[in-house]
Amino acid sequence: MWRRLRRFFRSTKCSTRFIIPGPRYKRGVHMGRWLRATGARRNSAHGSVSTLVSGLVGLFAALPAQAQCTPDPPGFGATVTCSGTDVDGFAAPANTPVTINVAPGATVQQAPATGQAITFGLNTAGNLLNNNGSIISSGNAAGTFTGVTFSSGTGAGTSILNNFGILSATNAGAGNALAVSLLQGNAASTIQIVNATGATIVGTATGGGTGVGVNQNFAAGATARALVIDNSGIIRGTTNGVAAGTGASSAAQTITINNGVGGAAAQINGGTGAAITFAGNGLNTVNNLATGTINGNIVSTGNASIVIDNSGTINGNINQGNSADTFIMRGGVVNGTLDQGSGLGDGVDRFTMTGGTINGTVNQGGELDFATVSGGVITGGLNEGDFVTVTGGQIGSIDMTLANNVLTMSGGLVVTNVLAAQNNDTLNLSGGRIGGFVNFGNGNNVFNITGGSVGGFLLSGTGTDTVNWSGGGVLESGFRLGAGNDLAIFTGLTAAHIVPAAVIDGGPGIDRLTWNNTSATGVARFTNWELFELTNNSQLTFASTLTLGDAGTGTGTLSIDATSTVFAGNGVHAIAPFTPGQLVTVNNAGTIDLTNGPAAASDSLMIIGNYAGQNARMRLQTVLGDSASPSDQLIISGGLASGQTGITVVNLGGTGALTFGSGIKVVDTLNGATTAAGAFSQAGPIAAGAFEYALYRGGIAAGTEQNWYLRSTLPPPTTVVPQPQLAVGAESAILAPSPGAPTIATPDGPVVALYRPEVATNALTSATARMVALSTLGTFHERQGDQDLLRGTGIASAGWGRIFGQQREQRFSGDVSPEFKGSIIGLQTGLDLYGIDWPSGHRDRFGAFFGYGRAEGDVRGFALGQLRASTGKLGLNSYSLGAYWTHIGPAGWYLDTVLMNSWLDGTPRSDRGIRSEADGTVFTGSLEAGYPIALGGGFVLEPQGQLIWQRTSLDRTRDLFSAISQDSSDALTGRIGARLRGSLLWGTTEIRPYLTANLWRSFGGSDKTLFDTNLITTQRGATAFEIGGGVTAQVTPAVSLYAKASYLTNADSNRSRGFGGNLGLRVTW
Repeated sequence: MWRRLRRFFRSTKCSTRFIIPGPRYKRGVHMGRWLRATGARRNSAHGSVSTLVSGLVGLFAALPAQAQCTPDPPGFGATVTCSGTDVDGFAAPANTPVTINVAPGATVQQAPATGQAITFGLNTAGNLLNNNGSIISSGNAAGTFTGVTFSSGTGAGTSILNNFGILSATNAGAGNALAVSLLQGNAASTIQIVNATGATIVGTATGGGTGVGVNQNFAAGATARALVIDNSGIIRGTTNGVAAGTGASSAAQTITINNGVGGAAAQINGGTGAAITFAGNGLNTVNNLATGTINGNIVSTGNASIVIDNSGTINGNINQGNSADTFIMRGGVVNGTLDQGSGLGDGVDRFTMTGGTINGTVNQGGELDFATVSGGVITGGLNEGDFVTVTGGQIGSIDMTLANNVLTMSGGLVVTNVLAAQNNDTLNLSGGRIGGFVNFGNGNNVFNITGGSVGGFLLSGTGTDTVNWSGGGVLESGFRLGAGNDLAIFTGLTAAHIVPAAVIDGGPGIDRLTWNNTSATGVARFTNWELFELTNNSQLTFASTLTLGDAGTGTGTLSIDATSTVFAGNGVHAIAPFTPGQLVTVNNAGTIDLTNGPAAASDSLMIIGNYAGQNARMRLQTVLGDSASPSDQLIISGGLASGQTGITVVNLGGTGALTFGSGIKVVDTLNGATTAAGAFSQAGPIAAGAFEYALYRGGIAAGTEQNWYLRSTLPPPTTVVPQPQLAVGAESAILAPSPGAPTIATPDGPVVALYRPEVATNALTSATARMVALSTLGTFHERQGDQDLLRGTGIASAGWGRIFGQQREQRFSGDVSPEFKGSIIGLQTGLDLYGIDWPSGHRDRFGAFFGYGRAEGDVRGFALGQLRASTGKLGLNSYSLGAYWTHIGPAGWYLDTVLMNSWLDGTPRSDRGIRSEADGTVFTGSLEAGYPIALGGGFVLEPQGQLIWQRTSLDRTRDLFSAISQDSSDALTGRIGARLRGSLLWGTTEIRPYLTANLWRSFGGSDKTLFDTNLITTQRGATAFEIGGGVTAQVTPAVSLYAKASYLTNADSNRSRGFGGNLGLRVTW
């Protein structure tokens, strides 16, 4: 029979296998119930014969004739080459390292008995399989078909599968198919699968097809095994693309899947199961690169920690299981939901997103998880995270689950809302935007805002909450804090941050709102605060009523520090308690300013409660006129005004007037309110037109005792005597009546006007200008010395000059009775332009001169209700040009005419530093004559007369309180007198001493000064007597010296005192 079979094999071109049932053996390996195997494979030119048993039990022949994987069996470290078609698979012995090369075009099929195409045993040195052809396991059975199987062994080496072709397993029956299968082992070996570009790893089966399958016992034993899959092609399974484990294992496995390696368009595709399934312990990593696509879910059913780093496309849901998982989204797309675990058994998960899009939600699970988003888009919510950091990107919503959650946001967008669980949560917002609300629920929550924006409310439930809002950010709707003693601190904010629509609600409890260098408008939205503090240059602008307290506390306190301001102009405003009948408290160490808004003296701020000024300031707008003039008002209702507050008044066009009755009300009291005697005072001068206004407590009618008024009069019953004013900006010296003095003015009897100090100082300007001009003009003898000294004829025949000075005190009558006490000094120089000596003995001299004079002195007058009060100082410069004609008769009589114009430049300044300008001109014309009468003995008596006309024109000016204008007035001054002259020789020099006596008369008239519309009249009529003496000396025929001293005193009730001197020089050439 054996011979017949041999002849048959030699004569045929086909191969045939005869199988006889019985104990199974194959290639010397016991396989079951075949006969004892002792035969060996024989090859021929036309086919192959495998002797399976001794004694002719079965035969095998392959049709047609193919090459096989050789050597088979391999030795230790052998290289096996597969070419052609191997129809019964290849199995490397356990613990034997081999290298298998499947040549291009070659096919290795499964062994029929095992369903495995290629099988490795793990070993120390490792294995290498390079598939450039096809490895195919297929069939129809209830078992499992596998393409490549990494089986048991004791080695810890690295086995590598490089697939450049087709690796597939197909089961058309009820069983399974795994293109790559990793079975059990107990050594820490590593398996690397490289699926190259264009290559495929496919598992197809009705029961369950998997591209790469890892058995649950892959990591069995005390040490873990590692699997690395680098996919640049396609891994696909009708159930799972990659399935790592199907149950528990005793050691941790490490599985790394790199999809899209080398920029190839790689795919891992799942079917009815998942694209990737993990089970068991260990650390599993999926790196889906930019060109990688995972079609199907990624699922973890064990306790493994899963790290997913995605830059490509994942079309499916991701469930990382209840362990400490990591998901990194660098780009690409996830079309599905990411779950990182759930329940208290979940691990600490981490989610990081720098780009890409997740079209679904991200659920981090039940433990304390971390999420960081710096780019990309999550179209759904980021849920169950606990420590979330957002620096960029977009998130649909955020819902933080466990207690003590923290959201830190410096950029990006949360489209809708942020929620947190019921405990102590924190929001750190420095940039980005939250489109909806933030609700942290109950707990001691903290909101730290330094930038960014929130479209909805910040909400908090019961607990002690803190809002730290500093330097930036916008809460478009504001915040509402729940029950509890809450604190909100605003630092460096403006109305651009605290927008008008934002509601700032402290909620029930004893709540405190503190502003630090912060400003905003609209007080009605600041609700349910028991303490509202303004510090460090903060500004609160009223537009309605500020309500303090809540239903539980009923009222509260507004505190203003020394640097801060409440603006309460632009309408009628109030500070009120939440509960009617209770009283608020306003502690003001800063400023309450009613001058903001339109220029209208009709604003008021009502404090329904107690007001305490702590060296505070209040600014009001008032039309400073008579008693009917309007004014802003502070209103105290039902409480007590105490402490000390200085009032500053801004005049709205008032021109000043005498007040009658109580005056202009600036502080009103209602509903039994009272004010302490020193509660209010002037913070500076209050004046308009010619009048000063003083602040008084109490009016003239019953029921006005607690009010405060401005009056420009000093009623006789009142003991208030305004004191001299200090410099502008200093505290006013005008005080309210002393506590023990009467505070109700009597409506009957004369009133004393309160003229401001600047009135007397400015009213004296015209008279002083005339005095300087008169001193510059002088008399003929003060300018020229003596008529006998006028020698020299022709053009420019002589020049002269003099200096003069005097101390002068002059008092005038009128509305404010101004007085000048000071000095007048000056110099004058002239030139005889032309001189003629007529044959008849007459002489004429024509000349011109320049003069400078300055008056400087103290001013007194009727001011602030006091006679002869010191009011200020006046300095006036005069620059003069003049021309003269002097005629000398044969008998020595003279006629002197002078025309002079003086330009003025001066500064009236009050004692409190308020100044104005005094510019203008004085034109002076003088006619003087004298006739000498010889008395004998060398004495000559010369009667004299002089008539002087002056016209003063001063420019319109203004000071701090009003416009000032003075009329252009004419004044006439006359002098009559006599000069008694002697003569003596000192050597060859003739010296002529003389005495003078003059009566000066300033004829009637008045100077009129307007302070806005208030006319102040000063009478200028006065009479004075002057005596003096002098000397002239003809030092040389060309040089003469002359000097004079005099004393002046009044000859009527207008006090006039003065003494002066004159020293001159004349040179003839």
